[in-house]
Amino acid sequence: MLVPRATALLRHHSPAAIAGWISIAVFAAVLSWLALAQHPVGDYGGESDFYGGYAQGAHGIQGGTWDARRYVIVGPVYEVTLALVGKVTPDLFTAAKLISVVAAVGAAAFWFALLARLLGTLGGLWALGFLIVNGTFLRYGYAASTDMLAVFFQSACLFAALGARGRWAPFLSGLAAALAVLTRYNAIYLVPVLIAAVIWRSASVSKTRRVLATAAGFLVIVAPWVAFSVGQGVIPGEGLIRGYAFYADDHGEWNVQDALSSASTPKTIPGWSSVVGADPRAFVTDRLRQIPIHLRGDARDLIGWPSAVAALFGLVLLWRRRLERRLWPIAIAGAVCFLTLLAAFHSSRYSLPMVMFYASGAAGLSWVTSRGGRGVATGVGLAAIGLTLATSFQIQRTVQRETPREVIAAGQALRSLAPRGAAVIARKGHIAYYSDRLVLPFPRVRSLPELAAYARANGAEYLYFSWLETQMRPELAYMLDPTAAIPGLTIVHSSERKPAILYRIGPDFGRAPDWIANDFQRSLHTARAIVRVQGDQAPVTNRAVLAIDAVLRQDWEEALHYTSSVIATDPNHALAWAVRGETLRRLHRLDEARSAFHRAIELDPSDPAAKIGLGRIELALGNSQRAMHLWRAAAENAEDVRALDEIARLLGGIADSSGVQEIRKDRQRIEREASTDKLRPSAGPPSRPRTGALASHSRRTGSL
Repeated sequence: MLVPRATALLRHHSPAAIAGWISIAVFAAVLSWLALAQHPVGDYGGESDFYGGYAQGAHGIQGGTWDARRYVIVGPVYEVTLALVGKVTPDLFTAAKLISVVAAVGAAAFWFALLARLLGTLGGLWALGFLIVNGTFLRYGYAASTDMLAVFFQSACLFAALGARGRWAPFLSGLAAALAVLTRYNAIYLVPVLIAAVIWRSASVSKTRRVLATAAGFLVIVAPWVAFSVGQGVIPGEGLIRGYAFYADDHGEWNVQDALSSASTPKTIPGWSSVVGADPRAFVTDRLRQIPIHLRGDARDLIGWPSAVAALFGLVLLWRRRLERRLWPIAIAGAVCFLTLLAAFHSSRYSLPMVMFYASGAAGLSWVTSRGGRGVATGVGLAAIGLTLATSFQIQRTVQRETPREVIAAGQALRSLAPRGAAVIARKGHIAYYSDRLVLPFPRVRSLPELAAYARANGAEYLYFSWLETQMRPELAYMLDPTAAIPGLTIVHSSERKPAILYRIGPDFGRAPDWIANDFQRSLHTARAIVRVQGDQAPVTNRAVLAIDAVLRQDWEEALHYTSSVIATDPNHALAWAVRGETLRRLHRLDEARSAFHRAIELDPSDPAAKIGLGRIELALGNSQRAMHLWRAAAENAEDVRALDEIARLLGGIADSSGVQEIRKDRQRIEREASTDKLRPSAGPPSRPRTGALASHSRRTGSL
């Protein structure tokens, strides 16, 4: 019975249509696997909003609480949807991922159906292919964010307006537009698009009726919400206007990650009137200058250059067949959407709806003028899809690699330790979700005492510091080093693979560690934290500090590792060569040590450490005169008494009494200058020590 029905179904659908629906089914399966098996926790990017707001909002709606003040940046539709799905799937994170999966599959299906109506099923299949292999579209197809749900409603709206037939199509297009706008307010671009669609599709006698039907569909959703919001003293979307400088800033100067300039003083972000009102013409000119920047960003980051080339090639084929008019409605919608996005800085996430419009250009690959042309078009399309798929695979791997899985265990540890109502300071809200405890924002402060004062003022009992904070709060990066031993902070949970530490806050928190006034020790704890996160990709300065520390601890293998790592990144790093030379000398690999010291001296002739080490090698080889010459030269460049004392001891060992006398004079001079500097009023910050010399670090920690 099933076989005849399947055979009949195949007879009534073209191979392209069947391939399209099979592709959508495969896309749905891949998304489901990524969402349920590969994505156990949201990222620290767009999904942070789920942990920081959407989950709480959905719980509130389930409990009957409606607060219009929550929806000044995004609309209420996402949280309403999350609350409804959450009734079936109690874990809201799983519910959020499933919403995105269904929305992505639905958006792909609507877009395939629309392009099939406008350019034929083969054209729809080409557009579908480029859409579902796109890395950004795939990524947000399983993300716990508002983005894909908004795209779904936009695609449904455009299908109803441009491709659907029937008396209810205008009303449904308006309804879908309203849902899109109340999911993400930038979908307001659909309003002029719907007006243009009515003009394009309708006969003159039916234009008014279709406009009224579209408006009715839109207002039946939007009007009650606007009335409810205004009744609570809130205008939907007003947060976008009040803090517009953040979105208009193309340089990140209003980075939301640092929204607090101190623990108690909020940073004020200028609004629309401040940004636009002062000089509207200059603002418009600046936004128009963003057109090539956004186009280049979309081609590079959103769809990739192979897909961009294929889309342009498809548009050329449509133009040659004089069929480009069929794509005009979509082109107009895409252009209006693009112009709307110019109001904000470029972001692949913000530009997600544009993937559908760009993919539409590839539909033209189905329209060729000859059999040879068909082969070329197919080759170009398949090559572009293959390259895009490879990039998409790398994007998903990066997402999985950067997923903060460690926060689940930290949250469970906090749940077992902290009573209900306990508060934890954290940069993101993830740990609150997995511990069911209160999270307090991690403020931007200048010192531990400021952070401690903030913790006491807000009743915080725990503090969570992860690899993310080394980027967002670099001035406190040393808190990720378990050896830092910060007074008042007790480690109760720590993860290694993706470093993170959960601290219990004690009464001593705020008292400075003994090491914090020692520049080298402070840089050492910071370096340990940074290298713990970034490994051999950490800045060379951090790795060089660890190399010096390894020599001081006489861990020669570790010293060789870090010097090799630094030199591989920066072959002209004099300090690394000097430390490497000292390490090799201690390992009695004298020929290699001599070469390393010579390289260090060549790169930094003023560094006494390399000359001291090279002199020791010369003395070991019986060249006392050469050693004496090197040590005297080192003394001429030495800037601290410890290095001079070491050189004096070495010269005394080879009976160079005149050299010792000269060094003693230099030592006395340095001590007098240091004493004078202490009495002299400060005219500014101290001069920066020479970080290119090993002696500048050993000055604070003792001679190597």
